[in-house]
Amino acid sequence: MEFQALNAVAIALGANWVITDMILLRMNFDLSRFGVIKSSMFLLPALAYWAAAGLLRKLNRDRLVCLWCYFARAVLPLAMPAAALLTDDGRILFAVCLIVFSGGYTFALFANNSLLAIYKSALPAAEFNRRGAILAALPGPVSALTALGGAWLLDGLDGDGFFRLLLILQLATLTADLPAMSAVYRVRIPERPRREPVRFGEWLRPFRNARFRPLLGFGFLHALWTGLLSTYLVVFLLKIKNFPPFWIILLELGLSLAAAAGASRAGRLADRYGYAATMAAGSAVIALASFGWALMPASALFLTLFLFLVYNGNNGFLSLTLRNLEGNASSGLAESGGANHYVAAFTLEQSLGGFSGCLLAGGLFAVMPGEGEGRFRNYFAASALLTVAMTVFALHWNSNRGGKHVFQTNQCRP
Repeated sequence: MEFQALNAVAIALGANWVITDMILLRMNFDLSRFGVIKSSMFLLPALAYWAAAGLLRKLNRDRLVCLWCYFARAVLPLAMPAAALLTDDGRILFAVCLIVFSGGYTFALFANNSLLAIYKSALPAAEFNRRGAILAALPGPVSALTALGGAWLLDGLDGDGFFRLLLILQLATLTADLPAMSAVYRVRIPERPRREPVRFGEWLRPFRNARFRPLLGFGFLHALWTGLLSTYLVVFLLKIKNFPPFWIILLELGLSLAAAAGASRAGRLADRYGYAATMAAGSAVIALASFGWALMPASALFLTLFLFLVYNGNNGFLSLTLRNLEGNASSGLAESGGANHYVAAFTLEQSLGGFSGCLLAGGLFAVMPGEGEGRFRNYFAASALLTVAMTVFALHWNSNRGGKHVFQTNQCRP
């Protein structure tokens, strides 16, 4: 818990969507470039992690991977304000953003997925869903609190003043990684290098698992929708709704606190009803909230409900819950010592969805009718069709796999 909290501080200003969208807007990128830049977070990083899964299993040094990858994830975003202070060439800034987004997500994948493997080793199987969900939800409120102060200081600044202060703030939050390094090493789990050779067939084993493949399909749809939504939702709030960044992050803080508070309950629901049924219910509620706001845009209630449930595709209460359940399921289906392979396979499929969503976002937005707020609203409504597909997919998955208890973590060993 200490490691998660300190690292959330360290990466807050480089990973928070509000702050990063403020950076991209200050760099004067066209909206179509947003999707291309954000799509760089997914494809190559996912392939890199999947290809390394066998080596990670052999080395069995998850704490070391977490330590150095989180540190690199915190250092890399310094390149964006540094580049903006040195040049105003759009091509150079575009290339720097691509490197930072793709590199940052690569290190985040290695760190987060190794951390999930640590959870599985350190937590009792019967408590994995409940306590693992709490640990996964913990960084949200901490990161939002840190970003809240950053947004308050940065709002209203332009040009060199914005990027100079951003660089100073990032250097200050980076110091949180130093005590985090010692915190992760105080977690005691078995970490001996494995003698067996790395076999390519082990990387393909999760794809051959009939109980795991439905999770891959659901994860792809969820990530595709997340990519479409997260590309423009913060831009919509900043440019169309004229929400101050401080208030958007304050909203994010409230959602993160709600997600953290509900994480244990979500884990218990998965234990009682199974992953598929819980994911189907969450997807259905997201669909209702999305279409309710699209049909009644003047309703403050539906806008509030929409933001609460799906804000940014990551920090919304149900979205974060679904992501936690997906991650827990991928690790829970693995045999002893094989969690890295299953998490890697799920990450690859999920990243393909996120990559596709972000890459398609610009084209979908361009063909939407209307102007201003109406165009954004039509875009979000079109994206929400995927939540209907997610609901149908999860219901079909649940009905075809033998009942509600099949997908509990402690009953899912192949």
